[in-house]
Formats: sequence, structure tokens, C-alpha cells
Amino acid sequence: MGIKIPEGIPDSTNLPDGRFDFKIESMEPVETSTGKLALKVALRVVGPKTHKGLTHYEQFTIGSNDDPQAREASTWTSSFGAISLKKMCAKAGIKFQGDLEQVASELQGQKVAGRVVYTVQPKLNKDGTENPYAGNPRSQVKDWYEVGEQQAALGESGGGSAKPKAEVKKAPKAPPPPADDDDDEEEEEAPKATSKSGKKPKPPVDDDEDDD
Repeated sequence: MGIKIPEGIPDSTNLPDGRFDFKIESMEPVETSTGKLALKVALRVVGPKTHKGLTHYEQFTIGSNDDPQAREASTWTSSFGAISLKKMCAKAGIKFQGDLEQVASELQGQKVAGRVVYTVQPKLNKDGTENPYAGNPRSQVKDWYEVGEQQAALGESGGGSAKPKAEVKKAPKAPPPPADDDDDEEEEEAPKATSKSGKKPKPPVDDDEDDD
């Protein structure tokens, strides 16, 4: 047939730990297994090339035990899911406010980056209810960034499009040359020195070139 299977096909549709760039395809309201309102976002991987084209889904739970359908404003303002989704929107250049359908429309086609963490789902949900997906692998975005934004400033590591900067250590100070009286360490000790004749020693020359 002449069809060749390329190398590099991922072992799973679940993303591994690392940094990924996404294109937002959609956002729609759904209901969780416990009947709470959630917003499900479809993200298409655009980088790195090893996982390009895979679709990743993020679900942001908004409803609570007391207000499953999130009808009260206080449910939104106290929801971790709403706070995380607002951050994702901000990094994609969209304001998370006003009409939900309008926000979903504006998000389509926007790009955003995220730090993914791969885990196995626990037996219980955070609210203590049983997790019907217990034991299943799960990839979840823990931090959001603008595409091209460096995450190294936050002290994080991961694969994908941005790598943390290596820590730069200062080189040890070289011993001062014999005839140089301008070394910082000698400046500190200079006031302690006295001459045998009782005269005050010459003040050290001020050197403005501190060590980098």
C-alpha cells in the first residue's frame, strides 16, 4: 500500500509532566458526576512537536455542595475552579466576566500555555465523595502562562517550550595582588591597623567597582 507508520506516536493520549502550548477550541457547561456545574475546556496541543495535535480537556468545577448549579455570586467568587479558569482566560488575553457564552466565543482560537502534572486519580474527591474514575490516569494543568512566557522566574521546571534558567553562582574572590590596597576585605581591616610610629595609616582608596 505504500503507507508508512511514522515514529514518535505517543503511548497515551494523557499528557506527561511538562510545559505545553495550547490552542483553545471550545468551552461549554457540563455537569459533574455529583451534579455540580462545571465548565469544560478543549485544548489542542500546538507544542512541543512530540504531542502536537492531541486534545487535552480541562474541567473547572464551579458548583458547590450548597449551591450545585452555582446560582449565587458567592459560589463563583469562592470557587477554586472559577479562579483557575479566570487565570487561564487572562493568560489567553480574555476577560472572564459578563456573559458566559460571549466569553466562550472569545476564547475560541486563542493560545495559552500550561504546566501539566500527570497523576492517578484517588478513590475520593476533594469533597469526600467517591470518585467514579478512581485509578484512572489524569493529566491536569496546574499553572497557566502566556505563550512564550518564561516559567523559570517562578522556580518551576518541566518539559515543553520553556526551560528554567540555570542558577548562576558567583566565582570565589581571587586573592588581592600584593601592591593593590583597594580590595574590599582590606578596606574592612584598615581601621584596625596602626603604625609603630603612632601615626595614623593612610586611608584606603575608595573603589567603586564592586564584585559582580
